[in-house]
Amino acid sequence: MIKTAYSTYRPGLVSRTNKTPGVNICGDENKSNFPYDWAHGFVVSSFSAGGYGVGQEIPYAAKSYSLMSGEPDKSVREELAAEFYSNNKKWVNCIGIMEEPLWPYYDPKQVESWDMRPVAEGTLGAGFNHANLIKMK
Repeated sequence: MIKTAYSTYRPGLVSRTNKTPGVNICGDENKSNFPYDWAHGFVVSSFSAGGYGVGQEIPYAAKSYSLMSGEPDKSVREELAAEFYSNNKKWVNCIGIMEEPLWPYYDPKQVESWDMRPVAEGTLGAGFNHANLIKMK
């Protein structure tokens, strides 16, 4: 993970001269809680040039975003999303490290109530949340 201030790092992204490899460089495309038919590809396309971007300019991502963002028909957007994800799988532009999820164990006999509210986060916080609302017996 790059710890440099964005204002220092951004000029190299904008001028396309940055040589620093990135981790977590695929931005919002990694969020599984986004609706499947939302327009995909912005952050990994040339549309993001000059603003938030991950330093990639993938042609299929630009095509996907430009077609999906203006498409009113949900079924067509879903077909375009399928094509986008097929290209992601084929080209592996955004790689990751997979890990077996380790959810917290607890003895339900010791817990009177636990109001775990839904959250839009793909990390451990989505499985173990609102610990302050646990009421022990």
